[in-house]
Amino acid sequence: MLLNNKSFGLAGGAVAAVSVLVSTWVGMWTGYLADFALAVTKVYPGASLTFLGSIWGAVFAFVYAFVGFYLFAWLYNRFAGRKR
Repeated sequence: MLLNNKSFGLAGGAVAAVSVLVSTWVGMWTGYLADFALAVTKVYPGASLTFLGSIWGAVFAFVYAFVGFYLFAWLYNRFAGRKR
């Protein structure tokens, strides 16, 4: 079975974006995930522990994860599609 590159990338990007968004908000409001949220601000440009910064972090997380998951699915399809 082959993977749909675009769908796999979109699903991975959506999960990453929501994860970064929620963890940043929890870190801002409760301090529970503050260390993770601060690490996110160092990885994604424009991300910060503010509402707008959390949106920027989610956008960058989506883009990076989309590219990574898309390439993973493409590579998987290349190996899975070979005849033995």
